[in-house]
Amino acid sequence: MYLRIKKTDYYYGVFLSLIINQGLNAEYLESGVTGNVYSIANVEKDKVKNILVKYKISPSSYKDYWNIYFTPNDLSILRRYSQEGEECLVCLVLTDKYSNIENTEILILKLEELRECIDFEVEDMRRLSIQNVYDSDDLSIYGSIRESSILGADNKMKINRNRIYYLFEEDNDEVWNLE
Repeated sequence: MYLRIKKTDYYYGVFLSLIINQGLNAEYLESGVTGNVYSIANVEKDKVKNILVKYKISPSSYKDYWNIYFTPNDLSILRRYSQEGEECLVCLVLTDKYSNIENTEILILKLEELRECIDFEVEDMRRLSIQNVYDSDDLSIYGSIRESSILGADNKMKINRNRIYYLFEEDNDEVWNLE
């Protein structure tokens, strides 16, 4: 008998590798149907963040967009953390099946941003669309309650691609879209 590495282990490993290489501590908390929740700690700053990690493999080699679905179980996990007053972020590991590993994107979302795109209160699958914006520091998102455009004007939310490196720098306006 030999060990088979699951596809999910690879994508969660991409996330965990980035976290550990930054000197942060990671602890597995729970498994959802389509994602895992990890607790990430910055010992120096005495801060902890919970992160739901999901992945999506685009079916085409033209890596322009991804549609990722949040199951009722995913939404229940996010609601629970929100109701308990614990900070919870969402990490999306995005790639396509023909691409070079170096083209994998890591997108970190705050719950408020996700709520602007999908409805958490329904017991149904919710879609979030992520669009690759070439030559930009951002990826664009929209979803089941946020249209990609309104009257021809772009309505997508812009999210900085580099947030994974600034998890504990909440005051970084350029990365976290602070107002």
